Amino acid sequence: MVLKSMKAALIAGGLLFGSQAFSVEGCAVYKHSSFRGGELVMASDHQYVSFDGGMNDEFSSLRVGALCEFHAYEHTWFRGLIRVYKEGEYRQLHPNDAISSAQCFCDYISE
Repeated sequence: MVLKSMKAALIAGGLLFGSQAFSVEGCAVYKHSSFRGGELVMASDHQYVSFDGGMNDEFSSLRVGALCEFHAYEHTWFRGLIRVYKEGEYRQLHPNDAISSAQCFCDYISE
């Protein structure tokens, strides 16, 4: 995959996500700020998630992988206010604990 070799080169050069390179395939949300607490990784295959039950409004930080976007919704089933996060690290989401459903979209190129 072209992306994997590009991503490896960027991480090795310290260019991906500034000096704090990380490896996330898709998107990862965390229960607490600064990537602490429980983690939920959403696959890079356009996976859709609705946080009914115990996960609703429970996330405080986020990592979005290379060539991905994370769409966070205020309500379940992708309703209400939407916030779009591009690739990078978000140590503290604002507002905090306000994601009820989400989508992770990645634009990978196959060889």
